[in-house]
Amino acid sequence: MPELLPPREKVLLPNDNATRFIYDDQDAGGGNRVQWVNFEKNHWRCSRDESLPSIYCGFNLSLSDDDFTSGEDFSGYTSLAFELDLQSTSPEITVFLRNFNPAYSTVEDGNSAQYIHFILQPNDLAPRVVVNFNEFRLAEWWLSGRNLAREYRSPEFTNITIVGMNLGGDLEPGDHEVTLNRIVLLGPWIDAEAWYLGLLIIWLGGAIGVLSLKMLYQRQQTLQVRSQYSDLHQRHRQLHDEARVLSDLSQRDGLSGLLNRYGLTKALEGPLTANRPCALLLVDIDHFKRINDRRGHLEGDQVIVQVAEILKSQGRASDIVARWGGEEFVLVLPATPAQEALALAERIRNQVFDSPVFAEKKLAVSVSIGVDELAPGAEFSAALARADRALYKAKELGRNCTVLAQTLEEPSD
Repeated sequence: MPELLPPREKVLLPNDNATRFIYDDQDAGGGNRVQWVNFEKNHWRCSRDESLPSIYCGFNLSLSDDDFTSGEDFSGYTSLAFELDLQSTSPEITVFLRNFNPAYSTVEDGNSAQYIHFILQPNDLAPRVVVNFNEFRLAEWWLSGRNLAREYRSPEFTNITIVGMNLGGDLEPGDHEVTLNRIVLLGPWIDAEAWYLGLLIIWLGGAIGVLSLKMLYQRQQTLQVRSQYSDLHQRHRQLHDEARVLSDLSQRDGLSGLLNRYGLTKALEGPLTANRPCALLLVDIDHFKRINDRRGHLEGDQVIVQVAEILKSQGRASDIVARWGGEEFVLVLPATPAQEALALAERIRNQVFDSPVFAEKKLAVSVSIGVDELAPGAEFSAALARADRALYKAKELGRNCTVLAQTLEEPSD
């Protein structure tokens, strides 16, 4: 979306009425001691005793009531800006958010709110640091052992109760000072989908209006203006083609070129109403986060693109291939029984694992696949849930394998 307007801002700090507190690791046996240097200016100091380990030392800005259940909705924003003065040799600084959702959070468990964090390295630090929300990740220690539903295993920004900063677990002995001058939410005044939809409506409405007037005018003209009508008709076809291109773009994933979720929904209208069963493949790139962390997001994007190319090359013309989100893909195979789909899934898995593109980059890339069969008239969401259980089983079996949902026991109520 063109940045015609400055971003929408919401200032969290400075705020004299904000609840702010600092914390250290002395109760946990650590050697960090925290104290305010100037509370009004949000200036605080962590002092490290070299005789004891450094565990944590940081600052919290509370956006919630006393029981930390009702916070601020950040979902209308896209990034968080920190303006700070730092006097520290800390190897890294963690900025984090806590999101409370009754689906997985309780008042009694202070750690049950999502711990969403991003680690700033020394070369990231500047007087103004902007962290995009798509850079935040859920902490592995928070996810571990919680057995959350899939919809809750990604960062949520709808009820943020705390914005915090932690100087890390390996401070050098001595004093480390931070002054938080400003914390600001940044976001667009209107989201990209609404922007493009509005432009499309205005464009098409204007084009149709102009064409209608021109056609009315043509009826009142002599034979000499028929060439003008021909030109207008050609322009109408161009506008129609351009509108169709825009419609197609709204259904495509920008990185892989595959259908996105909306495009998949539109494409499924035919196969799901047919009288023959369909097969569903849910494909997940193994250890994708590790690839991103170790090789960078650019390399991770190239992995996404290459896997998408393999999926398209292995499928038939009638098959529907879509990027479901992140490192996950969905294939719908019309008029295909489960065993035939299982064979295709194995070809895909072997093709990814043996890809010469990944071999040249010295990348070990594999996929896990869950397979399910949809009876005529069956709900896609139910089949997707079964394929997801099969995919989860494939992960349990060590990844780089394919599991058919029909071989699993039905989950107990």
